[in-house]
Amino acid sequence: MTNQHKWIQSFSRTKNRGLSDRQRQLLDDLLPEVKADKRPFVEYQDIQIEVGFGNGEHLAQLAINQPGTCFIGCEPFINGVAKLLSAIDKFKIENIRIFVGDCRNFLDEVPTRSVSCIYMLFPDPWPKKRHYKRRLLKQDFLEALWRILKSDGILRFASDVEGYARDVFDLIKESGLFLITVPNLRLCAYGKNPWSTIMTKYEKKARLTKTDCFFIEAFMKIAESRHLQ
Repeated sequence: MTNQHKWIQSFSRTKNRGLSDRQRQLLDDLLPEVKADKRPFVEYQDIQIEVGFGNGEHLAQLAINQPGTCFIGCEPFINGVAKLLSAIDKFKIENIRIFVGDCRNFLDEVPTRSVSCIYMLFPDPWPKKRHYKRRLLKQDFLEALWRILKSDGILRFASDVEGYARDVFDLIKESGLFLITVPNLRLCAYGKNPWSTIMTKYEKKARLTKTDCFFIEAFMKIAESRHLQ
């Protein structure tokens, strides 16, 4: 999957500190073996994707809990990739594939109607108004997610920034591509992740500061607009 586009960058950095010798070794030796390509779409009946997996703790635990499902993680941050590789190596996880870089370059080539669930957990909210253009979940990206989801597929989004969560909630509802079963955003504020017992780094930080976390679950709909088919 080499079709690369120039997008407005949705992440601030790809590396923030040095890697250990062991992490470098994993990046050199293990990453090529688990790089995302088109193989999972042939080998697995159930495929799920996490967009921006951070340190990979959520993705790794999902894969351990569901060995019959292939989990594909997209992440530009090389330190996070190295941490997920460490978990894959430590726990001998065989059902994770990784795409390093801007996820949009990967999703472009994912087969239509091939993914059962997509997770976006605590993406960068870019809270300053002048940076809103860097937010990943906008109309064009939502359409890209809709295209690759199966007819009964699910989009799961989480944020600890209420304004961003409200914008996403409204975007999804108004798109006509997904069904949200709750009438307003406040009903998406849970005391804990309703889908998993695994907390990401950002959810842990939010809980420590008693910040509300919003978990939006949207069910894929077959849209009438033929240009999106």
